[in-house]
Amino acid sequence: MLLPTELPSAATCLGVPILLSFAFLLAVALAFARDQAQQQQTRQTNERVATLAGLDSMSQVAFRDYILALLTKRGYAVQPLEADPDTEPTPLTLLLAQTPQGPRLALTLRYNKAISAATVRLVEQRKAALGCTSAMIITSGYFRADARQLAARLGCVLVDRDELVSWILEAHPEWKAE
Repeated sequence: MLLPTELPSAATCLGVPILLSFAFLLAVALAFARDQAQQQQTRQTNERVATLAGLDSMSQVAFRDYILALLTKRGYAVQPLEADPDTEPTPLTLLLAQTPQGPRLALTLRYNKAISAATVRLVEQRKAALGCTSAMIITSGYFRADARQLAARLGCVLVDRDELVSWILEAHPEWKAE
């Protein structure tokens, strides 16, 4: 058996793993950049649709009526409820939606701040008082982490700005292509 007269240098031995590591990191960086670009495009689309719908400029009552129309298009039988000024955060924001599982209470909030767990608790209390089987909070904004956690524990459906935009696009598919 013949031994090679020249052994590979340390640089050659280390070069292959380093090159593979570099290729891996490059692939991860490209995937991250692609994901960031897609998220940016989604945010821009959502904001354009929210602007077309007028989400940020409509009054609380107009927002409630707009949600009533969207829920109706989604197959719910919906009616507005009179708010109790002692317990509701904003008057005229409650809807009662009939579902196959029973009545669902829906609170609509056109709001530019994150909704807290206190709102989820309030809706759950009102749901029980009205004998509803479930609750939903629909907002033009977003929910705080504590609200999402409590809602998940209680089975309260949360519809934030992004989900609401998807509802709007179902009702107005022509807005997606613009």
